[in-house]
Amino acid sequence: DITDEFSALATLRASEENYRALIDGSVQGVFIHRDFKPIYANQACVDIFGYPDIGAVMNLPSVLHFWAPHEAERIDAYRRGRLRGDIVPERFEAEGRRMDGSQIWLVATAKVIQWNGDVAIQTTVIDFTDRRRAEEALQRSNARLRAILDATPLAITALDTEMRVTMWTRAAERMYGWTEAEVLGKSPPNIPEEQRDGFLAMTEEVRQSNSVAVYETKRVRRDGHSIDVRLFIASIEGENGETTGYIGVSENITGQKVIEDQLRQSQKMEALRQLTGGVAHDFNNLLGVILGNLDFAVECIDERETVKSLINNAIAAANRGAELNRHLLAFSRQMPLAPEVIDLNVRIGDMADLLRRTLAESIDIELVRGDGLWTCEADPGQVESALLNLCVNARDAMPNGGRLTIETANARLDAEYASTQAELAPGQYVMLAVSDTGVGMPPEILKKIFEPFFTTKGVDHGTGLGLSMVFGFAKQSGGHVAVSSEPGLGTTVRLYLPRAERTAETVVRRRENMPRGQGETILVVEDHPHLQDLVFNQLDALGYKVIRAKDGREATVALQTGVLIDLLLTDVLLPAGMNGAQVAAEAVKLHPGIGVLYMSGYTEDAVIHHGRLDEGVTLLQKPFRREELARKVRDVLEARQ
Repeated sequence: DITDEFSALATLRASEENYRALIDGSVQGVFIHRDFKPIYANQACVDIFGYPDIGAVMNLPSVLHFWAPHEAERIDAYRRGRLRGDIVPERFEAEGRRMDGSQIWLVATAKVIQWNGDVAIQTTVIDFTDRRRAEEALQRSNARLRAILDATPLAITALDTEMRVTMWTRAAERMYGWTEAEVLGKSPPNIPEEQRDGFLAMTEEVRQSNSVAVYETKRVRRDGHSIDVRLFIASIEGENGETTGYIGVSENITGQKVIEDQLRQSQKMEALRQLTGGVAHDFNNLLGVILGNLDFAVECIDERETVKSLINNAIAAANRGAELNRHLLAFSRQMPLAPEVIDLNVRIGDMADLLRRTLAESIDIELVRGDGLWTCEADPGQVESALLNLCVNARDAMPNGGRLTIETANARLDAEYASTQAELAPGQYVMLAVSDTGVGMPPEILKKIFEPFFTTKGVDHGTGLGLSMVFGFAKQSGGHVAVSSEPGLGTTVRLYLPRAERTAETVVRRRENMPRGQGETILVVEDHPHLQDLVFNQLDALGYKVIRAKDGREATVALQTGVLIDLLLTDVLLPAGMNGAQVAAEAVKLHPGIGVLYMSGYTEDAVIHHGRLDEGVTLLQKPFRREELARKVRDVLEARQ
């Protein structure tokens, strides 16, 4: 009786038919194989792999045709592991291929089953090619976005709601010094401890207002240095509108802050320059009258030595006032400059003996003259005055003695450095440096050293105009001054003057004796009555015939009288509508060959532009002594012959 066996067989067949019906209707691809030979495939499998029908699949020599060639070894190892009962992953991802050879991505599960009474492998596959390609596209998009973020010069960082770093771009690495790997998942290390509470309050305000916060603050670098940054903070929202984190964009504005400070300082200094220039202009006329009359007074006193001594003291004080006035004009960049092409190595060599006499014996002077030094273009008298001022400052910084080094060298100031300095053009310069081993200066003092009347010396031990004069002279000459100093280690002042393309000019020494006139006629045009009287008396005493005028109108009348005039001596700034240059033009037209000598103590006039005398112009700088007047007049008269 085989009824039971037949019944069991019928039940098995019914079960297999139900199972087959189940997998035939599945949307997942299912195929069954023994030793890779297909013995079953459902319609979903046919559709996934792109075959025309189930028969085409069943005629395949191996189901390995469903996989990319490089996957064969991994698939076989997985199959053998399943047959042995090894513990292998329930599912795996692999690259598949369709009948036409195109690539697809599959998630597969495989299990050992009984099929028609024998062991077989059933594999179920799900095509996730679209999802995989979307993920790859998203990854490429994210990579492009990250590349863009990394390329921007602004440091971009992202934080989660727990204030842990989730992104740290290349610019952030460069700006702050930490790598992304070092900071991911941690609290941002660039926020100073004392600012963390304020930063948290800021992010909470951004979250509540859903706005972008912009503010300037301090951040720290890995090396411990503090930098100024402009920070933009915004919240990151999730799909439901909840805050999932914050993004910060920071810009290093340390250099900008320096420039802003320099601009404010420059504006303050410009106001001081206008004030000092105007005061110095009027003061020059007063000093000229004082000095001239004192010169006459001392000659009129023969035996009264006490009175003569008093007058000489007054002359010395007036000369000191004139020197201070020149410093004021140099600081205000209104000193009339007569630049020449000079060799600084020669200049400092000529001044070496003077410097040794000026400085204390306890100070060793070392000259380091650069080889192949370029020539520079500057007013030689102002260069010597600047060097003397720097050396005197260095001496005062070494009360117990030390070493003073004067050095020259060629220098190139590049665009990057020039961009951090006000009124500096990149290019080639000749450097004159004065270094001392003195007490040095802290940063708060260093910031003020070019301000007029600022001094760290005691009362009656300096006017505070020396470095101001050097600063103004350098700027007016198109140059630059840089100072470095540390307390206890000394100070170095570097003066940069523009390079000249010509060789140094030969210096012609002035005659020693006061030259006198030979009866030549001079027209003096000066609106200040006391100064006009003084010049008239000085020239008359020197043997000249003198005609006077107080403005351009009177001067024109004098020029038209027919009297032969050999020299026009005129102030540049005149009232009544005509300046000295216009009077000179009229004089040359009416008296061809006439000599012209200008008087001025101020640069904002018609014969001086950008702080330099116009070509062919001779200037007598106020205040002047009778000897200077005599020599200048004689030089102009002889030059026209």
